[in-house]
Amino acid sequence: MYEVIKRHVLDQIESHRLKSGERIPSEHELTKLFKVSRMTVNRAIRELSVEGRVVRVAGVGSFVATPAQAHPLELRNIADDIRARGGRHDSRVVEVSEGPLGGEAARTFDLPPGRSMFHSVIVHTENSLPVQLEERFVNPHAAPDYLSLDFTKTTASEYLARVAPIQEVEHVVHAVIPPP
Repeated sequence: MYEVIKRHVLDQIESHRLKSGERIPSEHELTKLFKVSRMTVNRAIRELSVEGRVVRVAGVGSFVATPAQAHPLELRNIADDIRARGGRHDSRVVEVSEGPLGGEAARTFDLPPGRSMFHSVIVHTENSLPVQLEERFVNPHAAPDYLSLDFTKTTASEYLARVAPIQEVEHVVHAVIPPP
């Protein structure tokens, strides 16, 4: 029966009859409405709280939770950012190769070990100072000309945006202070 109560409260939230920050019906009110024990109502509200749909305030009541704000990930081209600041972008290719995925990389991409991938490591500089170390693994089927690019004239981001628009991304940033 607690699922019915839970669904009732969720329906009110999703239909906007109950808005963010508004108090939901009290346990006492829900007990009377559904003719169930207070323990049953408590379980429904507790589950809604665990799911982040309501916030419980002891002695005051339960309130519709404010939805979490999503922040879309904007992938920007480092060369464009540098130019926008009035700087000069250059890049130095450390490695561009094709080879089989090792165990860790294969697990990261959820692919079988040994699958062939393109790999690049490029240092981006702004006014001759290194500002970004970029490491990429690229599926050869998605970007077959990747290895033939001149990365001093175009960035991997520019090329990949043209030939293989992003569908899913995982962005990992490691900040490191260089030695003196």
